Amino acid sequence: MNLDKALLWLSRKDMLSVRDFLRQVLVTGGSGSGKSSGVVQTIARACLKQGFAIVVFVAKLSEVTAWKEYARATGRLDDLIIMEPGGRYKFNFLDYEMNRPGGGESENIVTMFLILMKMGGRVERSQHSGGSHDPFWEQAMREALKYAIELLKLAHQPVTLSDISRIICEAPTEGKQLERFNNLVGSEDSEAYKELDEWSKEYFTVNCLAWASYNAKTRSEERDFEVIKSYFLKDFATLAPNTRTGVIAQLNAFASPFKTGMLAEYFTEETSPEIFPEEIFKGKILIINFAIKKLLQVGIYAQSIYKYLLEQAIERRPIDDNSKPVFLFIDEAQYFLNGQDAFFLPTARDHLASTIVVTQNLNNLYATMSGANPRDQVNSILGNLNLKFFHANDCPDTNAWAANVIGQTFQEKDSFNFNGGGAGGSFSQQVHYQVLPQEFTMLRTGSAVNNFKIDAIISCSGKKFSNGKNYMRVVFEQPKPEKK
Repeated sequence: MNLDKALLWLSRKDMLSVRDFLRQVLVTGGSGSGKSSGVVQTIARACLKQGFAIVVFVAKLSEVTAWKEYARATGRLDDLIIMEPGGRYKFNFLDYEMNRPGGGESENIVTMFLILMKMGGRVERSQHSGGSHDPFWEQAMREALKYAIELLKLAHQPVTLSDISRIICEAPTEGKQLERFNNLVGSEDSEAYKELDEWSKEYFTVNCLAWASYNAKTRSEERDFEVIKSYFLKDFATLAPNTRTGVIAQLNAFASPFKTGMLAEYFTEETSPEIFPEEIFKGKILIINFAIKKLLQVGIYAQSIYKYLLEQAIERRPIDDNSKPVFLFIDEAQYFLNGQDAFFLPTARDHLASTIVVTQNLNNLYATMSGANPRDQVNSILGNLNLKFFHANDCPDTNAWAANVIGQTFQEKDSFNFNGGGAGGSFSQQVHYQVLPQEFTMLRTGSAVNNFKIDAIISCSGKKFSNGKNYMRVVFEQPKPEKK
């Protein structure tokens, strides 16, 4: 595919190519600035006309209506797939990850779980509770999840979130459990077998350990089993009570929504192959309609699961001359971005992927980013969004940042002096902003009062526009409402 062909014309002389968009995109603008009805709609229609693969993450219900209209207007309705409550499409994410070619890596699943746990409180604009910012706590949770998954695999049990939770929550914590287990498993006495059977009925963890002991045939399996056994019958039991209780409480809180209700029905049972990332790459349009504004935390969990596995699939997909670019549209991005994006975005273009990050202002991102050093994480993400569209904004921090991104240049300034002997003039060169922060507050926002014109200032690192500058003012036409 020719990545240098125009995807979006800005003027008779200026265009943005597919390659420009693959450098990742940021769209900012206050509420009502016209960013959705202006640049986002324009980009969406351009991508649809080119037949690109698209995944839409939904914060507001109005987005679904808009995207249906975009697909209809560009002749792409046949490619449209909507995963939503009440619909037929389901995504058992653990089944997908365990059974895909090259899948089943415990560390990958653990990382996804930890990301989801940190994102759970975003609707309330709160940081994740339970000690998630403490590296020791996170390491304790990581170990517990990893060994629970490894134990289920070695016991030849399905890897489900419910059973992962059971293993950790039902691990025995009193007495010399490791010595007891070794004595019972190594004994041929019928009473020992009976005691092990009763113990296994009482503790799901012990039941899985007993089966894993029987299934461990190879040297590597035996080695892994010894580590897992020691962890659950010795190490986990001797964790500081507050740490162990915190791990169990947080895991229960995380797993609970997946045991019943919407998340259980759509993300832990059946799987629809049509919505596998590998199928979307063929040129489908997937809308994940678990709107956050309606479903709150459930919506965040549902869409974050798919987003994480989609990004993983993008990074491993082979690229050839027939590969289609895939665009991720993320409006209200503060609900969706996480630290993992700082790893995904820098190399996404190598896999023909573009992420369209849309938010009102930078402070939204700072306020909701979870984990340690949230500002550093956000700044890292922003540094990898190289194509920027700035709409009208009243946020001083965002406007100052935008002015700094566009930069300063030497500009000639005239000065005049008046005194008793007459007047004199001179000029000098001084460094000033190319675009003053206040200018972003005066951009037009569409609607009839502005003749449906939406202003934006575009900046793209490494690109010089026909005006000789690294930025350009552009006007987008807002669709006029139909007369009733």
